[in-house]
Amino acid sequence: MPRLAALASMLETHPADELRRFKAFLHEYVEKAVRETQSRSSLRQSFTDLVSALKSGEFGESAEERRRYFRIDEVPAPSPVRSQRQRELELQYGRVWKSYVLSLTLNPGLDRLMAYKRRAGQSIEVNLSDLKAQLETQPYYVPVPAKNKDRRHKMRFAGACHPQECVRLALDAMPGMGYSEVPDDEFEASLVHPDGTAVASAEWNDPRQGDLFVFVDFLRSQSPEQPCLDQR
Repeated sequence: MPRLAALASMLETHPADELRRFKAFLHEYVEKAVRETQSRSSLRQSFTDLVSALKSGEFGESAEERRRYFRIDEVPAPSPVRSQRQRELELQYGRVWKSYVLSLTLNPGLDRLMAYKRRAGQSIEVNLSDLKAQLETQPYYVPVPAKNKDRRHKMRFAGACHPQECVRLALDAMPGMGYSEVPDDEFEASLVHPDGTAVASAEWNDPRQGDLFVFVDFLRSQSPEQPCLDQR
């Protein structure tokens, strides 16, 4: 209520030109907020589609095939886990949180995603410049190092002899689809069977991992890398 009273008072006492500027500021502020909300919603849907396409086999049936389009790298990073109890349980059960960066090739990966969407009866056209511009404003986007004169990420992917342009995303920072906070009792329950015995590491599913962590499972394997397919 104090804010409404202050606004009403301002509207009565301020000159018309100041009110016009204030209204213009509010209009611009609201429009910007709407654009940002739409951008986040659009990106989230794109990532949801990407996960669906991955699970359907659009990017291959093996980790080696999928690594032509994506790569996952474990990286040193401050733990996003804020709960002291969960940190203690991590150490007790040997399940310390690991941070990853997901790299996505641009043209090859997006071409496959658009093909997948078209087969599902959904028309989708992605402008690479617009996509990169949207991603660059997000907290999970990994900035290009300042020393990189091209201002582009380039990484080596499976089957390619040369680095390819890509975007890099920190999974910890992806709202809802990366790291997700859960109650201490939920995390503790995930670590033990009903009889009190510890869940084996190979069987354990970390409830704090969002949908995008499927890339960790789908891309990591002990198989040898594919030979170079790029003959340029």
